[in-house]
Amino acid sequence: MKKNLARILVKYQLCTLIILLLITALLFKGKNNILSVLFGSLIVILSTFLYGCIAFAQGLVVKPKIAIMLHQRAMLFKFILNTMLFMLVIIFFKRCNYIFLFVSYIITQSTVWLILLRK
Repeated sequence: MKKNLARILVKYQLCTLIILLLITALLFKGKNNILSVLFGSLIVILSTFLYGCIAFAQGLVVKPKIAIMLHQRAMLFKFILNTMLFMLVIIFFKRCNYIFLFVSYIITQSTVWLILLRK
């Protein structure tokens, strides 16, 4: 996976976010539903961006030990960021629709796997 692929992933996730927002606005309406979808997708997009910045900070690494170390560090920070962002949404957005939050999170996260499987 190259740094360009990380950018492509974020672009696809942004497209997924826009589609989810349009579907939510047209079918379900309500500011809380739209904000829940927005936050669910943004959690994934920000964590994917952070992962790409950490894992590919040194470019494409040839040595497997260094590549694994960077991947593990990136996954750790991605997990921490996901946890913190979910906690912030749950604490400060009291009227959050958790179903919309988690479904948008899962759909946006699945774009990562779809792109990786396509490559």
